[in-house]
Amino acid sequence: MKAEIVKLTALLFGLIFVFTLFTQSAAAVVWSDNFDDGNYNGWTVIEGHWQVTDGYLEDYYVDEFIYMIWHDSSQVVGTWSFDLYQSGTGDNARSICLFMANETDDYNYYGYGLRITETSVLLMKQEGQRITAETLSFVVFEDFLNTWTHFDVTRNSTGGLHVYVNATSTTTEPDITVVDTEYSYSERFVWYALGIFVHIDNITVDNEILITPPEPTTTTTETTTTSDTTTTDGTALPIDTTLLIAGAGVVGVIIIAAVVFTRRR
Repeated sequence: MKAEIVKLTALLFGLIFVFTLFTQSAAAVVWSDNFDDGNYNGWTVIEGHWQVTDGYLEDYYVDEFIYMIWHDSSQVVGTWSFDLYQSGTGDNARSICLFMANETDDYNYYGYGLRITETSVLLMKQEGQRITAETLSFVVFEDFLNTWTHFDVTRNSTGGLHVYVNATSTTTEPDITVVDTEYSYSERFVWYALGIFVHIDNITVDNEILITPPEPTTTTTETTTTSDTTTTDGTALPIDTTLLIAGAGVVGVIIIAAVVFTRRR
């Protein structure tokens, strides 16, 4: 009987350990909107006309050039994701998503964002002016017009920014990589549509980094002492010491419980 109790106790603590790992590794959605409810409640329109059609947010033309809308968002580390469909041409046609934005005056913002044109994506640093900004990096693609495109942006606690376009896995090569630490706070998630028609859908803001660059590759070379030396290309990903400590604690409890029950037999 006591042996069965020991086994059940070990199983219970093992399940607790697995559950702890799961809850710590699962990312939490801070806020999201897929507009399936048919409205854009929680958003504030600053310029132009916006509406929800067929489960996505869109601007619609009423003789304006600038369309602007924002949502409260204070996240500064994690993952920002959204789907975008845009149509329209012109030298100034573009959409801008400020995923980390803070308002100055007269609806001018500073923070980080993406500027998406017909054929390019620019990671930019907005510095208080409404439209102009400093380009941190950019990538050129064939065409973003008249097609749905999925975007993911990640930012870590040291200012590392990665941009992924149509990422197909949780471990993939970023299209843009930048480190910038000037801004580390946010009030809003802001969207501009400038001379272009946009459809926006499936916006999700998570508090963890859901997409990461591929793990560093390792190679093994033979030294003169015939021992193997492992070298790492790039920066190795850190081990989560919190999980290791939690795991060691659970293992210790299981061992203690087993010893106690064994001695009582």
